[in-house]
Amino acid sequence: MQKTHSTQPQFIFIVGAPRSSNNTINALLDGHPDVLSWPSECHYFTIFNKVAKNNSKAEVTKLNAELIEHLQDRLSERQDSHTIDKEFKHLNLDSKFGALNLPKFIELINNVSESKTMSNIDYLKFIFECFHQCHAQYQNKEVKYYSIMCTARGFDWYDPKILEGNKLLCPSRSSIGSYGSLRDKYFESVSLNDFFSIYNSKGFLYWLHTYQNISKLTQSHKHKGYLMNIPVADMRANPKPMIQNICEFLSIPFLDVATQMTMLGKPYGGNAREKSLNTGAIASRSSQLKHPLLHYEVSSFKRSMLNNQALPFHHNNKNKLIPALISAFYTSFIQINESEFLDSKISHVRFKYIPWKIKLFIKLLKSIKYVNDPKLLEGFVHTHYLVTDSINQRSTNGK
Repeated sequence: MQKTHSTQPQFIFIVGAPRSSNNTINALLDGHPDVLSWPSECHYFTIFNKVAKNNSKAEVTKLNAELIEHLQDRLSERQDSHTIDKEFKHLNLDSKFGALNLPKFIELINNVSESKTMSNIDYLKFIFECFHQCHAQYQNKEVKYYSIMCTARGFDWYDPKILEGNKLLCPSRSSIGSYGSLRDKYFESVSLNDFFSIYNSKGFLYWLHTYQNISKLTQSHKHKGYLMNIPVADMRANPKPMIQNICEFLSIPFLDVATQMTMLGKPYGGNAREKSLNTGAIASRSSQLKHPLLHYEVSSFKRSMLNNQALPFHHNNKNKLIPALISAFYTSFIQINESEFLDSKISHVRFKYIPWKIKLFIKLLKSIKYVNDPKLLEGFVHTHYLVTDSINQRSTNGK
């Protein structure tokens, strides 16, 4: 039987766009005595929706199976990126992991009847109460908050029961900068032509659509008392005042421990894209891109008014076609650097390179009408892609 706490903690949801210092905020909160932080990124509401299948409740045993798999994947990902203490070389669900007693946690959440069902908020409270008991630094202490890094894609922005009485921390970075850092990893496994195919479910159009949704959602909640916007540039330039502001927003004391990045009590650092960038402290700059942003990508974000999240979301299709055509041509035939973007399967012989450029140009032409019309893009994404994240699932279901 799990221990209950006399005061039910509120939730902190970290809901920034991808590659916008969500991990940094989570790691800074990790050691604060008033905040118990989930140790890794968790698209909690995506998991719940997948199991619940649009119902208000889901079977706990099925939720547990999905959650354990997700937790293991995310912790392993942290290890692979060397962003936690190197003593954890291999993740073993039968042993402790930092301050977390993993076997005990798994035992506690599985100690329910097979027929047990819970709502999304009840299950979230349940897993955190179990997590609380299994965390060596917090198991005998009360906390004010349970913190979980959902990111914007894994959060349910529409449920008032989730928003009521809780806090949202939204680290914000220019959308094009966030996108550039995120898509850098995709070029490690796919060619440029593959990434810009309109039918690639994790390609350019998918991410443009996702950033459009994130932009709309963050704007709609911007002036609500439960959300704090955290400019990433300001955080990098002068961390301490920003951390003090976060503590003030949460009504918790500012402590020196809040300036140290940890995960389950262990030093946390090393950028996931540039491993030597920082260790246990906030980096003064973003990671450098291995694959520079292309003119077509930048111009597409600008046409969608997404180059800066501070700008209002709107679009105007007038006079967009000619600039888009020019940008697609310039990107395909002038800007492309053979050593950085050419598909490794294609010979570097010059006469074979020209057809490759033509192929890319055709793919960009096919995407223009969707780039220039967000409504058309939304319909295309939900018709042709398997949508797996919460914000796009919600739109798909017409809610």
